Amino acid sequence: MAIDGMFLRGLVSELNGFLANARLHQISQCGSAEVLLTLRQPGRNFHLLLSADPAAPRAHLVDDDRPYSSWPTPFCMVLRKHLLPGRVLAIEQPGWERIMNIRFETRAGDGSRVERHLILEIMGRHSNLLLVAPESGLMLDGIRHVGAHQSRHREVMPGRPYIAPPDQGKKDPLKVEREDFLFQLRHIPGPRQLARAISEIFDGIGPEAGREIVSRAGFPPDLVRADLAPEDAETLWRTFREVTLAVAAGRISPWGTHEIPGAPAHFWLLPLTHLGLPGRTYPDLNALLCSYYQVVLGQKALAEGKARLQRLLEEALGKLEKHLAHQEEALAGAARAEEYRKIGELLLAQLAKVPPGATSVILEDYYNQSAPLEVELNPALSPEENAHHYFKMYQKGKKTAVQAEKRRAAAVETAAYYRSILVNLMNAENEADLEDIKDEMIAAGLMEDGHRGQDKKAPYKGKGTRGTKKKADVRRPAFLSVTAPDGTEILVGKNNRQNDLITMELAAPHNLWLHVKDQPGAHVIIRNKHEEIAEDTLLLALQLAAYYSKARSSSQVPVDYCLRRYVRKPKGARPGFVLYDHHKTAYITPDIEVINRLKRLG
Repeated sequence: MAIDGMFLRGLVSELNGFLANARLHQISQCGSAEVLLTLRQPGRNFHLLLSADPAAPRAHLVDDDRPYSSWPTPFCMVLRKHLLPGRVLAIEQPGWERIMNIRFETRAGDGSRVERHLILEIMGRHSNLLLVAPESGLMLDGIRHVGAHQSRHREVMPGRPYIAPPDQGKKDPLKVEREDFLFQLRHIPGPRQLARAISEIFDGIGPEAGREIVSRAGFPPDLVRADLAPEDAETLWRTFREVTLAVAAGRISPWGTHEIPGAPAHFWLLPLTHLGLPGRTYPDLNALLCSYYQVVLGQKALAEGKARLQRLLEEALGKLEKHLAHQEEALAGAARAEEYRKIGELLLAQLAKVPPGATSVILEDYYNQSAPLEVELNPALSPEENAHHYFKMYQKGKKTAVQAEKRRAAAVETAAYYRSILVNLMNAENEADLEDIKDEMIAAGLMEDGHRGQDKKAPYKGKGTRGTKKKADVRRPAFLSVTAPDGTEILVGKNNRQNDLITMELAAPHNLWLHVKDQPGAHVIIRNKHEEIAEDTLLLALQLAAYYSKARSSSQVPVDYCLRRYVRKPKGARPGFVLYDHHKTAYITPDIEVINRLKRLG
């Protein structure tokens, strides 16, 4: 979901309250399209993130521990040259446009005071961050350069005039009168959705805001103009006026759904009641945006990390499948070993029938009386030597069969292990889960430590670097802990390292252990204090074991359970692998709503 003009109006007002007259202390590079401004007010520091990332253009206050680059871009160096030292005069929004202009007072090279404008344009893939000298109207630089061959409207290059994005000809929602609003409604085509038409006619109103206005007026969000009764137009006007005046006056209630498990991510400066989704309110718009993008971008990074590891695993599985095919071929060839032994024995028993220098001979087959056997011979060898040659082929075939079977069994076991890691990837819900899987894949030789990625934090603290193998070896896996209705703790291992931890280290012998039958998945431990376990607690643990497994989308999933004392790990076994007995089996269908309720409570 994108920031619209109404949201930006509230955000600009809020930032002015925090940052007006703040001193600019530091400018840092956070990414190829992001900068971080550190500003000081008496007794407090603020960190303002400005992002022209096409996927997530935004501006909001963030915590001070955000990673930054040790190699600032030329644009960042230009900002430091022209804005430090400086102070914020004001933060402005032209009309209802998705443009934020931060006006700075700073010093020129000769020591005189000058004004510089840092302009953030929140325009999707056309987003940009520009530094402008207002006295000349020229751009000093832009975080994304745009040449004449890319845009006929304007160039974004140092020394070029700053030209604002083209005006879309929309109406100011605060200046529109009742008669004009009703006139605009009457001229909307009948099949046109009212919400979409409102967002196209009036400035600053995004598609979701338009749907919310229609819904608050008491109509379906997707109502078309033809279905709006003439007497209902007045109701829509009153709601439109109430919402726009509330936003202009700062009577807002920042709201988002992104922290609700299972809910699509939405946010606005008022609750979006038309979505019918649970959400939560935030103390201010900056807190809302910081939380929203932390969740949404975190989910995106998690998905990209999972896809990268999945590719590595699928490549390894592909190689294993080829190796298995080779071993199957070797086993098929070795299957003829017994035939070579039989031929050798028949040759020795019927040497008199073999003429010297023969290339083949027909022998009586004592093992199959129905037909004689034709045997190929090497004419350079004697009959006895031909017989010994077949015995050598027999011995070689036997050895090949033994070795090929060992290699095939090892490949099958390794493939099953790799597929269990694929299930772990499916279960990964956060960066900590992904780090556990990376550690395991590094230990298994599936990837090098360099795949973990470089730490973007620039300063070196002198206590090792993030992502080194030594640190990965000692990091404790972060398993899932759930509290049952009766207060009993349930532990869930979402990957092999977590499974080993909760089963082999944390569980007591009298605790109940659960795992989906004959498929990779989570180990689940009920940390019961007594022998008796409540039925609701057992059902919840069964749900968790079925959901965090390969059978997540199946019905009537078999789940085995037994006391932890009957679970053992063979010496040298791979992570997550155990043997168990004295178990019972229950059948349950995973319910995503149960899992989401647990996450919301957690």
